Amino acid sequence: MRFYIKWSEETFLEGAKLYYDYTLKNSKKRMVGWVFIAILQFGIVMAIKQGTIGMLLLGSFLSFYWYFLRWPLRKKALKMQFKKSPMANKDMSIEISKQNIKIDDNELKFDKINEVIESEKGFLLAIDNGFIYLPLKNFTTESKKIFTNILQEKVGIKKV
Repeated sequence: MRFYIKWSEETFLEGAKLYYDYTLKNSKKRMVGWVFIAILQFGIVMAIKQGTIGMLLLGSFLSFYWYFLRWPLRKKALKMQFKKSPMANKDMSIEISKQNIKIDDNELKFDKINEVIESEKGFLLAIDNGFIYLPLKNFTTESKKIFTNILQEKVGIKKV
């Protein structure tokens, strides 16, 4: 089965966001946000009891960064990375068989795929040095069924 995708900035960012959210959700890094909230709460207590606002300012800044600035700043860096990429805005041929996945002329064996994550927007193939994102809009109903069956058999699929 063969289909084509355009590796656009939108596709890249969609895949990067899914990869980022998935890896953060399943890592201990998610606890960092709770630590920042604890610092903020400690800062509030210090401001009320002792009149010092240093800890409150630090906790406020860290919490604001963690919950509101982290993804926008990462997205900006990813956009710059995409623009420098030789794959930017390139049409790619994807072919899947029972033996492997071919992306253009590069072969990806199933044992090199760490996990497959399916979201409502696409499939994320997590590999050692990053990810390959395949948006659902590039699949027909039949090709999605074939693709899902092969990946489920060879690697397994996690749904998010």
